Amino acid sequence: MGLADMDFATAPVVIDALRGRVEHGAFGYTDVTDAALDAVVRWFRERQSLEVVANSVVVSSGVIPSLALLLRGALDRGDGVVVQTPAFSPIPDVVVANGLRVFENPLKLEGDRYVMDLVRLERLLADPSIAALVLCSPHNPVGRVWSSAELEDVARLCLANDVLVISDEIHADLTFPWTEFTSFGRAAPPGLPYAVLTGPSKAFNLPGLRTSVSIIPDPDLREAFDVERHAVNEDFGVGTLGVVALEAAYREGGAWLDALMSYLAGSLGALAEALRGSRASVVRPEATYLVWIDCRAAGLTDDELYRRLSERGLLVEPGTAFGDGGDGFVRLNIATTRRRVIDAATRLRTVVG
Repeated sequence: MGLADMDFATAPVVIDALRGRVEHGAFGYTDVTDAALDAVVRWFRERQSLEVVANSVVVSSGVIPSLALLLRGALDRGDGVVVQTPAFSPIPDVVVANGLRVFENPLKLEGDRYVMDLVRLERLLADPSIAALVLCSPHNPVGRVWSSAELEDVARLCLANDVLVISDEIHADLTFPWTEFTSFGRAAPPGLPYAVLTGPSKAFNLPGLRTSVSIIPDPDLREAFDVERHAVNEDFGVGTLGVVALEAAYREGGAWLDALMSYLAGSLGALAEALRGSRASVVRPEATYLVWIDCRAAGLTDDELYRRLSERGLLVEPGTAFGDGGDGFVRLNIATTRRRVIDAATRLRTVVG
């Protein structure tokens, strides 16, 4: 219950669209259709109140590959990139793999809610070697949805220091009803280069189709991205089935997604109730089906905690996999049946006491 995909089948409208395309029988080189781009534009306007211009949309194979291409195209080797920890480990990994340096801005846990350390962030961004900030919103693994005020503060600091913002928003469509999601694209002031990396893969359980959406309004940044795509020979279109699924999900999948979020909210409540009174506490997420659980009160080392959970047949993502601030935590995926979520909580409770 660690990896970030779902046990649930995707929306029936997506399956129907894929079935119809498979029956066509030919799977040659495919470009992104105007219909698919129109579905993207409408989805973000209607679901996130984000106005997207079609020519700023780039469809590619994934959020992290797109992050790598942007970093390679916009930065020089040795430049610094700010990452807020605990962080989804492929983000700092891809920074380092491309000859760049990671500068951590650890999040602060205040009560049962994480906040950004804006004082430290301002100090970091003033360093002339810092060229980019990778924002994760909603944040994986802690589940925070950054408010419009927080995003505006980040945007102001980055604009003042000429720092590129790359916002990973792949979990945005999994925002719970008690929170309002604001894309960084709505907070970014004129003159600040940024990219929003997103897509339907998490919300509609489509990661295996390897299709993501990059929104890159700045033409120079978009050109740099395209140059890097050419350098790795990504010149022959996109995955046929991925584009079909993307269009179907964004055009007709809203009702299914709303039902999914209602079910996940119930599972989150069941998880919290099953752990009540134990030495494990849920950091209540504002988005995502990935739940950050504080097990520090159990008094176990991270290795011992993970070993005991594994012996109970419960495989989770250990907090240490997410870097600074992850000690004593685990990440649990609740995108499965309610019964299995409660079973997982019971196993976890047995271990932590």
